[in-house]
Amino acid sequence: LRIDHHGAAVSFTDCELVEPEMAACGEIIYDLLMALGCTLDKPMADAVYTAVATDTGCFCFSNTTPYTHTVAAACMAAGADAANINYVNFRLKTRARVALEGHIYSEMQLIRGGRGSAALLTRDYIESLQASDDDCDNLASLLTQIDGVEIGALLTEVKTRDAFKVSMRGRGHDVSAVCGKFGGGGHAGAAG
Repeated sequence: LRIDHHGAAVSFTDCELVEPEMAACGEIIYDLLMALGCTLDKPMADAVYTAVATDTGCFCFSNTTPYTHTVAAACMAAGADAANINYVNFRLKTRARVALEGHIYSEMQLIRGGRGSAALLTRDYIESLQASDDDCDNLASLLTQIDGVEIGALLTEVKTRDAFKVSMRGRGHDVSAVCGKFGGGGHAGAAG
């Protein structure tokens, strides 16, 4: 069973529930729980809130809708620890993560008159920090947090050292269309 909000993703089954108009997969799960007559308990509320918050960048991404906030509010009413979930997922950083962010800011290149940015992370650098996969997650978002940058691309060397993973972010540009030309995909504003 595939439950997803990525409409462009490649399917792996005939049995699927895909709702690309939803900002977060957690919204779909919430709707399923309600359709089944479930009452949210704290563990369920924490899980659904986490899914909604992370898929919307703590409610900062353009895919966030009023319904997203309705689901988040229902989770909070059911006891979700929103403050702790937001802190752990969006504020708390390991030392390796801070070093990776510093490296990206100091090494990135601005292109197209500052409207684009690109950075490279080699496997040697990642391993020198003993950085985990979690430490490397969503680093591409840093590239569009700079005033004037509309599109960012982060190239991260894969563990086998024979290729690079490309993660793109765009503000006002559909980077999933670019990634789709190379077999990737994702959201208009975040793709790989």
